[in-house]
Amino acid sequence: GLAELKALLSIADVLLCCDSGVMHMGAACGCRVVAIFGPGALDTFAPRGECHQIVRVDPMPCRPCYDSCIYPSPICMERITVTAVTAALRRVIAASHDRSDLPDGCRGRGRRPVD
Repeated sequence: GLAELKALLSIADVLLCCDSGVMHMGAACGCRVVAIFGPGALDTFAPRGECHQIVRVDPMPCRPCYDSCIYPSPICMERITVTAVTAALRRVIAASHDRSDLPDGCRGRGRRPVD
């Protein structure tokens, strides 16, 4: 349930996920987030803070479309590459090695679970 998810997120170093409620829970628990965004609007839905990375295809002039894609398939998601996601994960992990530079709310390993 949600209590177990919150406990896991509060001790995780990094969360890789899509634009979702879990993404916001992870950020709220202090987890660094690598979020994959397709049709959503970053200014409205992206996690707040410098420790997070967003992976998306740019430019995408039809964004935001939410559930009414103008293409036969959602190219904003299909064009996201494994290379782009891996690079974002590497940046977040590399930045976490020097904890003195991490903003508040991005504490990483060694945290106590959130009650």
